[in-house]
Amino acid sequence: MERLTKKNSAGGYELLEGVAPETAVERLAGYENAHQFLLRELEKAEAKLESMRGQGKGRSVAFQQALAEKLYLGTLVERLEKPPKG
Repeated sequence: MERLTKKNSAGGYELLEGVAPETAVERLAGYENAHQFLLRELEKAEAKLESMRGQGKGRSVAFQQALAEKLYLGTLVERLEKPPKG
């Protein structure tokens, strides 16, 4: 993916030369949409785990797979919310 921004001397970010603001807004909207999608999927995974616990399936293979999915989704959300600096 090509960057649309660069870090300026003040420590903030600015658009690269020739990049239309509308392009940057579209890109940002894509990230926000992905973030919302991942949050919804994480909620579904948590609900599924709670349901499985209620059914006494807390030690099943299906439960372990659902737990792995929840952890994976949680990691993705965390990375989107706290990207590396630089």
